[in-house]
Amino acid sequence: MNRYILRVIAFMVGLTSGAAFAADPEPAEVEPVPDETVLGAARPMGEAPVFYMDMRDAMTGLATTQGAPRMPNDASRSVHHLQLAERYLNKGLILEALSFAEGIPAGALSPDLAQKRDYLAAVARVLDPRPGSVPQVAEGAFSAMPQQEVFEALAHARAGRVTQAAAGMVSHVDDLTELPVPLQVRALPYLLQATIEANDWATSRALVLAFQDHPALADSAAFSFLLGQTALQYGERLRAFDHFAIASGSADKWGHRARLRMV
Repeated sequence: MNRYILRVIAFMVGLTSGAAFAADPEPAEVEPVPDETVLGAARPMGEAPVFYMDMRDAMTGLATTQGAPRMPNDASRSVHHLQLAERYLNKGLILEALSFAEGIPAGALSPDLAQKRDYLAAVARVLDPRPGSVPQVAEGAFSAMPQQEVFEALAHARAGRVTQAAAGMVSHVDDLTELPVPLQVRALPYLLQATIEANDWATSRALVLAFQDHPALADSAAFSFLLGQTALQYGERLRAFDHFAIASGSADKWGHRARLRMV
């Protein structure tokens, strides 16, 4: 992340001392942990072969259940679908995870596993990347779950309730880093947009610093668009145009939004 961006965010929160930005801060190191699960701690993304071997084993287990008569509430098949939903979600494959989680019949799982299915489905809904999607999440969907506040803030952000989203993230930016890396990458742009629109510059700065841990995000159209949005709110129209122009080269929804802003 370049020094200009950090100075912009510092200005927004009143940190005007130039000495504070004599050098860019070093990204925090992430210590790997044994498991990677949305219900536990995060670890950096593993190499592709590990993921595909893991998926192969899960699909092999699923295939062994397909020879049995198809019963609407087949417990074995439903457990395999739940495992696949969790694996896909941890890798940021949101729609695949949502398909498996929502495809599990009601009553096919034990109460504990049914609660886990509901949680996985709710997480996938608030991260649904489809243009125009407005996640429908039941009240209390994230109760008593790890990173509850992060996902509740994310649900508010996706629904346009930016004040509630910003308030929910004030003391929980660090909790975001406990999620699997692909979920952090999916969530950060929505949360940063909400805090910017809510004029919560202190939380915005903390989220911007979190972008440093993800090079793909720091150079993304989403980040350029959000910097343009910030400049626009401060009346810096030319600077906003520059950021929107950078973002407009992308084919994703952030690029599309940037092109609309430039019209």
